[in-house]
Amino acid sequence: SFRFKVFNNEYVYRHPGENTKEIINREHEKKCIEIAKQYNIDPTYLTMDSSEGWKISKYIDGIREPVYHNLNDDRRIIDVLRRLHSLDVDVGFIFNPFKETLKLEKLIERNGKININGYYELRDKIKKIYEDDLKTYNYKKSLCHCDTYAPNWMLTDEGVYEEVFNSDKDIYGGWNQYNGAPLQSFPIDNWDTPYAICIKLGS
Repeated sequence: SFRFKVFNNEYVYRHPGENTKEIINREHEKKCIEIAKQYNIDPTYLTMDSSEGWKISKYIDGIREPVYHNLNDDRRIIDVLRRLHSLDVDVGFIFNPFKETLKLEKLIERNGKININGYYELRDKIKKIYEDDLKTYNYKKSLCHCDTYAPNWMLTDEGVYEEVFNSDKDIYGGWNQYNGAPLQSFPIDNWDTPYAICIKLGS
């Protein structure tokens, strides 16, 4: 992938990984991304070729990956997932994680059995839990994010604080306590707010 510029606008080109056609259905991916765009869950998306897998998105400056176990980052990701899960949409296909795992298993086994101690025993236990669960509960199907790996998310930290008027400056007869440079907000997890700034106050 790479970043490029057209006139004054910057974009990101996503080139598909080698041999990903066998594990990713690009038609399904495109349909889901277009829904995410429609509901402002992914406002960066512009276009995608579902036959070749390339995608073009808007470039966003100042993004970062979420830090899982940071309460505020967790809240932001969970809020997006809840919005996604609550959408009343039908994409026309079902993504079954267990069945998709078995497809990957077959691809790997082209080169021989999976040489991970206890893998097949664990797979069979998961299969039984999965099948029993489906029989017991009548789950409502919903649109979902199938890979919440941190690099698949983009977070921006909101805002820069800049003093416009401070009556504590010496020219106004104050103690000249002020914040000269703009202050970038930063995420916190111990207050009921996602961001904070450190400012200097007169004493």
